[in-house]
This record gives sequence, C-alpha cells and structure tokens, in this order.
Amino acid sequence: MKKVIITASVLAVIAVGSVSAFFIVKNKQDIKKQAEIEKANENILFNFNSDNVTGVDFDCPDGVFVTEHNGDSWHFTNTDEISPNQDYIINVVSYMSNLTAEKSYGDLQDEDPARYGLDSPRTITCHTDEKDYTIYMGNPTPTNEAFYCMVEGKDKIYSIDYSYGSVLYTSIDLLRTKNLMGLSDNEFQEIEIIRNGESIYTTKKGDDNIWRFDGEYSNLQLDSTKVTAMISVLTRLKSEEFVELKLTDYSKYDFDEPYAQMKIKDTSNKEHSYLFSKYGEDTDYIYVLSENSGEVSKYYTADLYYIENNPIDVVVNQIYSTYISTVNSL
Repeated sequence: MKKVIITASVLAVIAVGSVSAFFIVKNKQDIKKQAEIEKANENILFNFNSDNVTGVDFDCPDGVFVTEHNGDSWHFTNTDEISPNQDYIINVVSYMSNLTAEKSYGDLQDEDPARYGLDSPRTITCHTDEKDYTIYMGNPTPTNEAFYCMVEGKDKIYSIDYSYGSVLYTSIDLLRTKNLMGLSDNEFQEIEIIRNGESIYTTKKGDDNIWRFDGEYSNLQLDSTKVTAMISVLTRLKSEEFVELKLTDYSKYDFDEPYAQMKIKDTSNKEHSYLFSKYGEDTDYIYVLSENSGEVSKYYTADLYYIENNPIDVVVNQIYSTYISTVNSL
C-alpha cells in the first residue's frame, strides 16, 4: 500500500513539475511573441484611410507646393506656374496611407541625421479632418535597396522599400504633369494655328458642340471629327523631357522666332499660348514653350503633326454625297 502511495506522490510531483514547466515555456513564448508583435507594430509608420485625405503639402529643394482636392482632382493652391501630376499625388496618398518600414536604425538622438540625409529632408504631409501625417525622406541606402526616413511622432530612423521611397522622395519633376496642357477634352472652346507669324486658321466650338471655321474660312465646312481627334492627342500628349522652368530669354531656344504657335481659349475664356521651336539638330524632337507658365519641354515631332496643318487638312473633303439608288440622271 505504501508503494502505491509513494508512486502516486511521485507521479503527482512530476505532473506538477510538468505543468509548471509547460506554463514557464508558454510564458516565455508569449513574451517572445508579444515582443515580435510590438516590434512589428513599431515599424508600422502610417495606417489611415486614403479617401479621407483632403490636401497634401510637398516641401522639396524646388520649393513648397500645397495641393487640395476639389472633389474631382488635385490642384495647387499656392502656384499656377505648373499643373499637378494627378497620378503622382494619388500614388503618394496611397503609399503613405499604408506604409511599413523594413528596418529601424534606432533613436535619432543616437545617430547623426546627416549620415542618412535627414538633416535637410524632403517632406510630405497628408491632411485629413482628424489628423496630419508627415514623413521626412532622407537619402537612398548605399545599395539603393531602400530609402531612409522618419515620421512625425516617432523618434526613430527607418528604411522603406526603394520603390516606395523613390515616389515619396518628392521633387518638382514628379509633381508637375508631363502633359502638354492641363485641359480636358471638353474644356477647349477655340483653337488658332499660327505659323511663321501668319494665322493659318481659327476654329470655334458652337453651342451645339460642333467645331466650325471662324474668320475668312467660315464659308467652308470643317470636319469636326478631325479637330476632336487633334484635341484628344493634345490632352494626352506627354513630354519626353523637361528642359527649363520660368524661361525669360526666348532667344535661348529660338522662341523669339518660333516655327509655330497655338492659341487656345478654354470654356472660361482663358487663353493658353504655346510656342513651337525646331531647335537644335535633332529633328526627332520639337521644343515647346507654355507662355502661361514659362515651362519648356521636348516632344516627339511626330506627335505634333497638327502644327503643320492647313485649312485643307481639316475641311470636309467631299463636295457632294448621296446614295446611288437615288440618282436618276447624271
């Protein structure tokens, strides 16, 4: 009987020891898991609803650019010298709204910010009604695998994936649209083509949305589809290279004697003027100056075919049309 009692006692002690060991191991695992969760959460830089962003501020070496969303699109509130790149701003908001760091480099007070390019960072702030979210972008890592950054409210230096960082490392070249003009198809009201200082033709859109010649060719029937096709190209045309902003010396690219000019009036009666120069020896490109902004860009010559147009290129080229079944005599 005593042996049974002793055996039971030993088993009880072993059981208690096993249970204790189990809870000790489990506690260690829980602590480790909790630490991993906290570390992962620490690397979550932003997590907000991108649909709630009403404005974005950009601070870069080119200046400060303030944007707001008017319900349909983004626009600058502190400059009219450039038009915003809608896709870029949308991407910035999307990337920042759900941004996680790849690595933490410790507290800023323990590091030299200049080492990471964070002594004079490029800054982006997304505004919502409840809160502002700010990221400070430093340099890319030596291997170009990531970008260093900091965020408002955290004292640590982080790195984020290079593909995200290259977008958030903001600049005027990213902010401004590559489109030739910032008008939609429906905003064109009047177009005049000028070549070698002579007005070639002018077209106006009537209340019925039909394009017609204005002036000396008003007795000719304009092929409205050719004008709408040209407008479709104009609104979607993107530059191949930015050349200069705020040009004042027109002779620098031969804009003092331009090859052609296009004057456009939009539906608000605002006039937009573009000068075209066959500058340089490379005939594959044409330089274009927006007189409204002073911005010079290069475009493929083939994409600017319409500056060569004459009235005959846009008139209806049939003088008479009917069904053969209706012809009784000739």
